Amino acid sequence: MSDDIDLAQSHEEMHRAHALAALERQRERQTGLPECRDCGEDISVLRQALGATLCIDCQTATEARAAQMVCRGRM
Repeated sequence: MSDDIDLAQSHEEMHRAHALAALERQRERQTGLPECRDCGEDISVLRQALGATLCIDCQTATEARAAQMVCRGRM
């Protein structure tokens, strides 16, 4: 009987951990991050409120790379 209880508790803990991780990912998408996920620089509170996960420099570089990829695809 105790094995069943231990197994049930283990499953409950696993499901709780997955649920908490999902909530954290959702929170990050909604509020952004305090630090850039690429370089670790601080992200302003206003950009965080807009859901930013990259600092301005890394976001600019990401957009420039994406634009280059589009241009190369059209040539």
